[in-house]
Amino acid sequence: MPQPRQFTDVAIVKELTAGVIGAFIVFPIILNCGLIISQPMGNNYVMVGIAAAFSATILVTLLRGMIFSAPLHLVSPKSTYAAMIATLLVGITNIPGIHDAYPTPESMAQMLIAVTFLCTILVGVFQIVLGLGKLGVLVKFVPYPVIAGFINGFSISLIIKQLPLMFGVNNWHQLSTTTHPLALTIGLVAFASTLLATRFKTRIPAAFHGLVLGTLAFLIIRFFPHGDQTVTLIGVIPANLPIHPQVSAIAGLVSSPSFMTFLPDILATVITISLIASLQSLISISGADALLGTRHNSNKELTTQGVGNLLGGVMGGMPTGGSPSVTNLVIESGGRTRIAHFSHAGMLLAIVLGLGQIIGMIPLPVMAGVVIASLLHQMDEWSLKLIRNLFTRKVHEKLSHEFYFNLAIVVAVSALVFFFGALAALGGGMILAFGAFLRQISRSVIRRIVFGNQIRSRNSRPANEQEFLGKHMKEIVVVEIQGAVFFGSVDQVVQEMEVASKDCRFVIIDMKRVTDIDSSGVVTLERLDEHLARDNRILYLSYLNESRLIKALKEYGFDRIINEQRIFEDTNAALSAAEDLMIVEADLTYGFNAQHPLEKFDILNGLLPEDIAYLESKMKRMEFSSGMKLVSEGSISNGMFFLVSGRVTISRLLEGRMLRYASLRPGVTFGEIGLLTEGARTADVIADTSIICYYLSREDFYNFLITHPKCGQQILIRMALSLAAIVSSLSDIVRESEK
Repeated sequence: MPQPRQFTDVAIVKELTAGVIGAFIVFPIILNCGLIISQPMGNNYVMVGIAAAFSATILVTLLRGMIFSAPLHLVSPKSTYAAMIATLLVGITNIPGIHDAYPTPESMAQMLIAVTFLCTILVGVFQIVLGLGKLGVLVKFVPYPVIAGFINGFSISLIIKQLPLMFGVNNWHQLSTTTHPLALTIGLVAFASTLLATRFKTRIPAAFHGLVLGTLAFLIIRFFPHGDQTVTLIGVIPANLPIHPQVSAIAGLVSSPSFMTFLPDILATVITISLIASLQSLISISGADALLGTRHNSNKELTTQGVGNLLGGVMGGMPTGGSPSVTNLVIESGGRTRIAHFSHAGMLLAIVLGLGQIIGMIPLPVMAGVVIASLLHQMDEWSLKLIRNLFTRKVHEKLSHEFYFNLAIVVAVSALVFFFGALAALGGGMILAFGAFLRQISRSVIRRIVFGNQIRSRNSRPANEQEFLGKHMKEIVVVEIQGAVFFGSVDQVVQEMEVASKDCRFVIIDMKRVTDIDSSGVVTLERLDEHLARDNRILYLSYLNESRLIKALKEYGFDRIINEQRIFEDTNAALSAAEDLMIVEADLTYGFNAQHPLEKFDILNGLLPEDIAYLESKMKRMEFSSGMKLVSEGSISNGMFFLVSGRVTISRLLEGRMLRYASLRPGVTFGEIGLLTEGARTADVIADTSIICYYLSREDFYNFLITHPKCGQQILIRMALSLAAIVSSLSDIVRESEK
């Protein structure tokens, strides 16, 4: 049993140190996100964006410290979320007539700032709904190619917008007419050092390398003045708390006449951020579980995340999400409790209050270079691997349709984000996700198709019946289906089944692996049954022991197959029924009620009538009612049975489940193994119908072997052949259980 954590001086120091280390890791991420989110507002509002990133991180970290529950989990702003909001803001500025409502740059910027805060609030509300509604698991059902498309699309959009800043200009038009060598030089230094640092994966954040080396390059070059030295700096961060209530600004935005024109775009962006942030947070906290041996509550985590974003938006912050890198580093540094949270938030607060002038000296081209490198690194690695596989595969190597389908989803969603914005991408992504879902479940319905000459029932039959079935089993086809049989998959089932069963008299649908069936599935099965009946063919359904499947057949009007007893508890029973009907129609059986003559038993074939009469004189005639047990597993074996009328099943109880070995028909024997080995019975034998059998004791059998050695030799040979057939049947059972 784990001992409670002792708060010794050493432990407290570790907690405090871990939180401080985490703050220095998050610091360059905050600067990145602040620059990204402020770009649509203009360079004069970089500090507003950075303040929003600081505000959100500090508030959410303090909140998590106050309502702490294991495991320790750190959050931070994300370039991905910032890119999504920045793309939304750019889209809003391009709405026709929006500049009439906000005629000055200041009024436009204030509106965009309010939109940022509103988005953060709505992200929080959406996550709270997911958490309180216990819908956290649903986030995991968003197909990953859709998520990858969103991440890549927003990253590409922002990289395109950041490139002019790295060249020292504000837009692409200026880039075509103006160049700033100093800005480009330090931007490339920051870009290259950040990109190299991501490859080496040092403990110091890659963005920190880029900021320091890019700024140092700027300061060194300034000592050797030549040419154009014009470079825009971030500007000094005011030394005050970046946390201020924004209720009035948000209320003014919502009440403005133009608000409804871009509300759909806001909602699309919010839903997208919420889904991606929730998924990333659940992945992040699962990593913390693995490190600490804890078990998180997904719904509680989403609720906590939502409350943090709601509070952050109200107080002037941007969306945050779980950060696996920060969390893992803090845990590895000794962080375990709320102390690490408070230390983390305190250090961030100290940075924003005491290092404002130093931060303000960072050139914008340096920040742009760091942002571009960071966004390139944060593009979805899985989709990049797909692209690499596409171009590096060998000429003769063919990729699957699934590969191209997933890659097409990523490219399509990325293109929708880049060209049409979040609203179109969300709608298109959900349509593609639904298409992927339909494609996945529809293609997996047919598991396999097996014909009767490849599979037989586990019934012991007389030789004449077995010979007949060997010639006619191709008239039976077994179609195994799996998954959900619904409107999107039944058409495929019917098409393949019609082709497979064209020359078959009996069609058995194995529903062992069917998880559900809807009204369309039931209606299609009924129509298939009618189609087969018109051609004098018969439909059987097996593994209908699931009450909900039988209930679905009844509720949706296909109870005819139930009333006609064409549903079976397993495929073996269905095969047996089809075989029985073929044998009856061929007039090869004596029937279950008529008595099978002893001279017709395979084991006695070739014996003279007087030899058979002698054996019959030694046998005991026995009768059993349906359901009675003739033989019990483990009982003493002292004789064998000749089944002359009725039907029995051989089975045994295995791990609480009844395992049926075989069904026996008139004209066969059972109990030979115990008779020969003198051991205990290995299975139960239960009467399926009223039966009549003859019983031959071990003593009388051995006496017959002595007095009739030639006849006894023939019986032993046929007994060995019968036992070989039993072993073969058991092998089939084992193979079937492994599929």
